[in-house]
Amino acid sequence: MLLYIQQHPISSIYTWDGKAEEDSEMALSIKTTSDNFEAVSEAIKSLHSYDLPAIISWEIDGDKDYLEWISDSVRKK
Repeated sequence: MLLYIQQHPISSIYTWDGKAEEDSEMALSIKTTSDNFEAVSEAIKSLHSYDLPAIISWEIDGDKDYLEWISDSVRKK
């Protein structure tokens, strides 16, 4: 379903329930294909401690060989 995950420690400032919050968090960059987005999103929601985890995706363009490696690797799982 996913190829690999990169972890990035971050400091976040946001509003939740009308209050300003500041937390240390771990941002994840997850590499997979767009076909797997819903399954990955649902897995994150089921495991995450937040009521509303920040889950976003974007389409990428890049080196053809690298993108094929991602696609081929995810399909083998």
